[in-house]
Amino acid sequence: MRTIVLNLGGEGEPIDAGLVLNVNLMLPALLVRPDFVRQLTPGQLAVAASAARLPFADAIADRVVSRCFPIQFGRLVDGHGIDELAQEVARVLRTDGSVDFHCSSCDVQQMAAAFQATGLDLLQAPRPGYPLILRKWRI
Repeated sequence: MRTIVLNLGGEGEPIDAGLVLNVNLMLPALLVRPDFVRQLTPGQLAVAASAARLPFADAIADRVVSRCFPIQFGRLVDGHGIDELAQEVARVLRTDGSVDFHCSSCDVQQMAAAFQATGLDLLQAPRPGYPLILRKWRI
């Protein structure tokens, strides 16, 4: 079985996995950039969707990553709240799956609390400027 990684806000960054789904609400704008499509490696797909409304089945992802997700004042650019984002991440993550989530301008403590409220376990103390590392141990 191949590893499935959801790359939230993804722009085709190299990620070691069998299948990488780059979820980006701004996909139509990215497709205009000639380098975007060229940098997608085999096993990478781009999906236009909100990270708070993921178009995937429950427990599909082995990992969820985000390298610099835009969140301002506790809201995604499309207006959804971080609680909705955290619930979606927990929903699509398989048991024993991991989250490596870095937001570009969010309150890290608030994000950590939102993820923990969904049942995900924080593996290290949240620190500004560093990614949140979490795991889903239970169903």
